[in-house]
Amino acid sequence: MRRELLQDCYQCSACATSDQQRIGKFMIFSWVLFILGGLLIVFGGLPGIAFGGAAVFFGYKLQQKRKTKQNNIKDLNQSALADADYSHVFEDYAMAVSEKNRQVYLAAGGHSKTYDFSDIRRWHYNLESGGAIIGGGMAVAAMNVRQGRQNEENSGFFVQVKDVDHPEWQIRFPYNKDLKKNLLRWMEIFEQKVNNQ
Repeated sequence: MRRELLQDCYQCSACATSDQQRIGKFMIFSWVLFILGGLLIVFGGLPGIAFGGAAVFFGYKLQQKRKTKQNNIKDLNQSALADADYSHVFEDYAMAVSEKNRQVYLAAGGHSKTYDFSDIRRWHYNLESGGAIIGGGMAVAAMNVRQGRQNEENSGFFVQVKDVDHPEWQIRFPYNKDLKKNLLRWMEIFEQKVNNQ
């Protein structure tokens, strides 16, 4: 994982701008699919429910695809990631464990910091799902999208540290079928490497 991470392209501002424009177009297209799907579900009868449901589904998949492509790797501490035995980067969230340096690197929401193993108090993960409403209509579809977003925002790997300014870090992962497996993997990494200091 670490080697793949270091082979990513460091983009110039022109490439970054074109990527942002492409991501913006994906966002607009996904929302058009949501709205069109909702209208078809409400006003299209039985065929509208089928086509509208498909449009909402593809809109959701486009948003998920966009999120996994938004790695803000240029803002992260590359040496901390390069020296790590284990690392994870998703969007602007990162986590790395270095046994040699006996340090954990954490990054979230534009902030990052490196902690010694002795500064790590505890860790846990949270995986939220559910809350979807069954039924038709645009309002129900919008509530389900909002609930899915909230589940995604509340899920992740949490690390509590000896730091008055930032006592807890939330590291997010792609919200997909491998999420629980990845979270359990990081629980085991912290148990074996950080806990056995």
